[in-house]
Amino acid sequence: MEAIKELEQLTLQLVADIHGATVEQIEDFLDRRGNIIETIQAQFALRPADSANQEQVNRILSFDSRILGRMEELKHEATQGMDKFNRARVQRDAYGGGGAYGADNSMFFDERN
Repeated sequence: MEAIKELEQLTLQLVADIHGATVEQIEDFLDRRGNIIETIQAQFALRPADSANQEQVNRILSFDSRILGRMEELKHEATQGMDKFNRARVQRDAYGGGGAYGADNSMFFDERN
């Protein structure tokens, strides 16, 4: 089936450079993969898969663990970035947000007798 070959090619392209894949590349892959899978399902509804097609699909699915691993790496990187951002915000707010040391535009006058 042509759609299975297209899915295999798409998957192999992503897996070839999986460690350099960006979030955008993975999102694009998943969108395209979803469309191809819908086509394959429609074709299988008309004509069930033979053993060769099933073997090809299973080989493609074997790459899912690598793709999911990269997605987890990207998720972890994003979580670390958000944690760093939140820590910086807390520190900034502690010293510059109008607290004890904040810039609340108050004025002090020293009166001398």
